[in-house]
Amino acid sequence: MQKFFRTERLHRASTVRDLPQISQNFGLTSFDAPKVNLIMSDTTDGELIVCVNTDGKVWRTNSGTTANAATVWTEVATAKPAGGSIFAIAVTPDKQIYVLYRDP
Repeated sequence: MQKFFRTERLHRASTVRDLPQISQNFGLTSFDAPKVNLIMSDTTDGELIVCVNTDGKVWRTNSGTTANAATVWTEVATAKPAGGSIFAIAVTPDKQIYVLYRDP
């Protein structure tokens, strides 16, 4: 089982001491930089990982099992309404990404 922790980039936790980075930095490394807020991995395809930052941006990679610090993720939700927040992610069997969005 893989576990992840909240930071400005993603790490894969395969053991207590092994936390390799699996994404680029999604923001500056300052205190108020965007942090990864939600993450999900497709249960049928370990290559697809989707995450949401605290700034509301949705990112994906199709290189989940081989991702490292050099893996560039793609932003997938560039036209969402201003304000509000994303609080859940779902992926359909045909790889469509859905988010639950709450108005401000």
